[in-house]
Amino acid sequence: MKHVVTMNVGGVEGSRFENKSVLNLYFLDSGDYSTVPSIPGYSWIKPSQQFWFQQTSLNRRFKSTSLFTLKAKLSTAKSYMTKPEAQTGSAPGLVYFHIPLPEFASFDSTNFTGVKQEGISLPSINSGFFTTMLEAGDTKAVFIGHDHVNDLCGKLTGIHLCYAGGFGYHAYGQAGWDRRARVVLATLEKTETKGWGTVKSIRTWKRLDDEHLTTIDPQVLWTKSSAGKLLSVISLSVDHLKDLKEL
Repeated sequence: MKHVVTMNVGGVEGSRFENKSVLNLYFLDSGDYSTVPSIPGYSWIKPSQQFWFQQTSLNRRFKSTSLFTLKAKLSTAKSYMTKPEAQTGSAPGLVYFHIPLPEFASFDSTNFTGVKQEGISLPSINSGFFTTMLEAGDTKAVFIGHDHVNDLCGKLTGIHLCYAGGFGYHAYGQAGWDRRARVVLATLEKTETKGWGTVKSIRTWKRLDDEHLTTIDPQVLWTKSSAGKLLSVISLSVDHLKDLKEL
């Protein structure tokens, strides 16, 4: 199986959710080029990776698992949907990989935020991973790279499909178009006892590498309930990991 990694963000230490994952992050290696002689072009998310994703998503909801907490320590996690503090639905999930899914081609200028300045470099086949994420039920947004001067983000059947935004100066860009990084912000809700609860909303915007480090294109990716504490997750693709400036 190609590389796959999951990271579970635990609730605030001392809260009723410190031993539960309140935000699930999935990282998959989409490869580069097809290794199947009869299928040209770019690679895709393989069946073995999709099986891993299905099982991991299911485990996050109903079984005990390893937990990566906010203080980066491993502990035993209780399932998000079992006692104590059983939740009625899945913790939100964010999925990261490099090569766009064919579904990214579903958008036009009327239904996305951002810009599309080059063709979307897709695999020549559709391996069905978008459907797999829909069936799993916890995916709220997908973040990819590959096309450096696209930074669009649109919603398709309940899942936001977003480019990370090209910012690495080691790779191609476009003259006059500022390098940029997509920021993703998860907000925790306040409980009735004034403690910290589960994730209430997930928002995103882009930070430009210009004179003022301008922020543009704010979007709400997912919401649950009212105001709370902030967790920052930077959405970066594999070839965008250099030259990151202060967010």
